[in-house]
Amino acid sequence: NKTVVWSSADDSVAKVDQNGTVTGVSTGYVVIYAEHTENGNTFTDSYGIVVTQGKISNVSVTGIKNAVFTGKEITQKPVLTSLGRTLKEGEDYEISYENNVHAGTAKVIIEGYGDFEGTTTKTFKIAKAQNTISIVAKTLNVPQTLIKAQKKGLNTYLFADANEAPKISYKLLSVPKKAGKKIKLNAKGRLTLMKGIKSGTYNIKVRVTAAATKDYKKATKTVTYRS
Repeated sequence: NKTVVWSSADDSVAKVDQNGTVTGVSTGYVVIYAEHTENGNTFTDSYGIVVTQGKISNVSVTGIKNAVFTGKEITQKPVLTSLGRTLKEGEDYEISYENNVHAGTAKVIIEGYGDFEGTTTKTFKIAKAQNTISIVAKTLNVPQTLIKAQKKGLNTYLFADANEAPKISYKLLSVPKKAGKKIKLNAKGRLTLMKGIKSGTYNIKVRVTAAATKDYKKATKTVTYRS
């Protein structure tokens, strides 16, 4: 009968299991021993191995997630493991980024350090954020006397704004019946109160649309203006 017992002189450099499989842990030199007993006699063999730097591209990288645009740099907290060992940032690798502010595809560049060499690049998506439309004024101060004084009625403008100053468009949804066809609105927000419109207060429902930009989605908002 023959029994072999395997051991490593330094498990911090390399480990060996009882099948004789050696696994490198860190760079360095280590001696592996094999002791066996046969017919009552014990024999010991040994051999030295050098553990060189591992390639960072071969390690497992998890924990990188997609994100939404915030206006600031977006960073990640990846988890790197190699042969059951969790690597440490600043000790085993360093991280840098490219294109990690605006919507699109960002890069996480991982550079090996210490026991690891080379680089590996991972990517994640930065999605466009929801935009917010702000209305400058919902009350339009339009004195009836000014309307009567103009042969073609009176033009005034609606104003709205959103992040990244997108193109803003307007669509008239409804006006009070008493206005008839005396109120018009073009896509640029020019509101026309035509001559002959009756005196009174008018609630005008308008859909305001902010076009999509590099970092924000298209947004719409229904607003009731009062004149």
